[in-house]
Amino acid sequence: GTLLSPMIAAAAMAASSVSVVTNALRLRSFRRPASVEEIKHPPLRAKLTEVGYLVAIAALAIAIGVGSFWLSDRVDSHNDKAGDTSTMQEMDH
Repeated sequence: GTLLSPMIAAAAMAASSVSVVTNALRLRSFRRPASVEEIKHPPLRAKLTEVGYLVAIAALAIAIGVGSFWLSDRVDSHNDKAGDTSTMQEMDH
């Protein structure tokens, strides 16, 4: 089957943790809407805040993913130069 690199899995878990913590912090500033109309048609500021949060989380997740791929490639190339192929041989068997 397909194996997931531990670095990529760790990056995904880190992004998830950041998302959970920032959502918890956002809940601290939650206020009950004054009317149904405010729910249906939120003010522009509320929309921009929501979009800004989602864009920031997406950018952070992408940065973590790109960083983990970059780091994974560096570790792999270092292991190849050092002649450490035992892990790959173990996967083949």
